[in-house]
Amino acid sequence: MTPPKTKSSHLPILEILRAVAALSVCLFHFANTSYLQYENINFIPSGNRYVHAVFFLPSTDLIRGFSSFGRLGVEVFFVISGFLIPYSLFLRSYNLRDFSSFIIRRLKRLEPPYFACIFLILFLNFFKSRLPGFEGKPISATLPQILAHLAYLNAILKYQWVNPVFWTLGIEFQYYFFAALVFPLLNHEKEKVRIYGLMSVSFLGLFIYSDGDLLPHWLPLFAIGMAFFQVFVGNLKRNQFLFLLPVLVSISIFIVGFQETVVGIITGMVILLLGSKKIPKLFTPLVFAGTLSYSIYLLHIPIGEAFIQWAAKLPISPFYQYPILACAFLLTISSAYILWRLVEKPAQNWAKATSSKSKTDSVNEKNLIQ
Repeated sequence: MTPPKTKSSHLPILEILRAVAALSVCLFHFANTSYLQYENINFIPSGNRYVHAVFFLPSTDLIRGFSSFGRLGVEVFFVISGFLIPYSLFLRSYNLRDFSSFIIRRLKRLEPPYFACIFLILFLNFFKSRLPGFEGKPISATLPQILAHLAYLNAILKYQWVNPVFWTLGIEFQYYFFAALVFPLLNHEKEKVRIYGLMSVSFLGLFIYSDGDLLPHWLPLFAIGMAFFQVFVGNLKRNQFLFLLPVLVSISIFIVGFQETVVGIITGMVILLLGSKKIPKLFTPLVFAGTLSYSIYLLHIPIGEAFIQWAAKLPISPFYQYPILACAFLLTISSAYILWRLVEKPAQNWAKATSSKSKTDSVNEKNLIQ
């Protein structure tokens, strides 16, 4: 199918959704931050202590209760990818011979900030473990464990991630390969092939059992994003979509869960209804946060949550809890801007340069054939 000239590759609504997703996950982790508290036991000889986990916010706190929905930001990211990756391939008139260039472009775009975050985590862990009064267990990272991060193989090889949110990056990485392989079915010239291709993606989650660390478990959510992509570009008629949607929703609820599916459908509907709309200036801060969303997601644990764990041990009033949360967000966003400016943005330009070069090579090859 040929992409229409009127379709833009930049959809501002995606930046807003990314911002909401990233900040929601931040709130979930920040509000549920716990830290180890060591206390002396009076009736045991000096030097013996016991340790227990203490939550930064009490279980009765309203923000902590509300923050439980923040975990669903991950599902928002998955539906966005389910829509965006096929959409970008559609605009590039992708076919299977472009597979390697697509994967290389994604690696150039995502790996530099990811590697920078891994280095930062290891450095901060090394640094803080040598500070006077350090309490806790430093990260024990082996060389095979670190090397597994390079190809997002930790879940497959059963190695622990140095950053717990990296598991979602592993899912996304698996999805890039999968989407590049199945896209010709989603964009096939025959209508039946496009419909059966979409349904096959969703049904794979039923027939291929996996836990939440592997792609098949999350395929129904990605399939929802793919369905909205097909409607958005005209590959799927509205009546066909309304017929298929209950099937996609049922499979997703059965495999992924009810709340996750509802959030996925809402995300897809927002993209479909507002994808071609101009965003009011009122939402400019969210668009900016969406630009930083990848870096925010990478850094909110090693920067924001680490700050809360440190501040929670200070002898301060409980009334300082909310200002500490605000400072954690501020530190995370500030650090994310630095990472975006120094690493992520250059990586984006690097990936774009590769894309432009591949387009030029394709045109030259076509001219030579003619």
